[in-house]
Amino acid sequence: MKMIQRLLLCFLLLGGSALAKPQVVPYSALNPEAEQRRTALIIAQVLEGFHYTQPTIDDSLSSVAFDRFLESLDPNRVFFTQQDLRDFERYRKEFDDNLLNGHLDPPFDIFREVVVKLFAITLEIT
Repeated sequence: MKMIQRLLLCFLLLGGSALAKPQVVPYSALNPEAEQRRTALIIAQVLEGFHYTQPTIDDSLSSVAFDRFLESLDPNRVFFTQQDLRDFERYRKEFDDNLLNGHLDPPFDIFREVVVKLFAITLEIT
């Protein structure tokens, strides 16, 4: 009996996701929301005040976060050109200030660039 219940639960969980309809978000809507800005402020406070290493949110941490953010968006280095990376370089020392101020436009600008490139690649393939 328990086996049937488990199978039914797995079917419902996995089968439900197959029926889920993806939400299409227009490019213009890819902007930080107020809740995301508040979350950034909370993250900054928690990092500085409660993280066991108590890091200082400064330009050196900003540089590391910037590199990891780019790596997470383009791990195989297929989207960003050298020119893109040079253009993004202006954000390298700003990630810390942006986090402390809840200003998320620069990371969203970079993310939108990935979306544009991904869309262009998709159009080429189809």
